[in-house]
Amino acid sequence: MQGNITAGADSLLTVKEAAARLKTSTATVYALCASGRLEYLRISTHAIRIAGGDLRRFVRSCSGHR
Repeated sequence: MQGNITAGADSLLTVKEAAARLKTSTATVYALCASGRLEYLRISTHAIRIAGGDLRRFVRSCSGHR
């Protein structure tokens, strides 16, 4: 699911940065985006970015599943 930009450009994370914050692989981040669980912004054919707020919402949504 593609998200919209509501935060400043400085809060957009690369897949590698998002993976580092989640302490997981880039493949996992791509899978989360493809499944619609993590919102993202496609900036070109081969590049996506994740807003910091979307990453925080995803983490909060998972916190009850432990």
